[in-house]
Amino acid sequence: MDQLGAAAYGMTRAWWGPYLLGGSPARVARYQAMFARTHAFLPERNGIRPNTLHVALHVVVIAILVLLGFLSFSIPPAASA
Repeated sequence: MDQLGAAAYGMTRAWWGPYLLGGSPARVARYQAMFARTHAFLPERNGIRPNTLHVALHVVVIAILVLLGFLSFSIPPAASA
């Protein structure tokens, strides 16, 4: 679960922070160069548009984190013999 938490932190820092709050001009230029020819369905904000593949990956990571959090708090620990 630690690795998924790190992945969630990384995707927030790399994609959603700059998309929602703005990023450095160098990052915006780099993202525009790298992802200009990829499919994206979200509108451009602050010069960045997360592509469809990254959005799908992020949805899956968040769903797994939610599921793991739910399962870790809803299943009682096994009784020791």
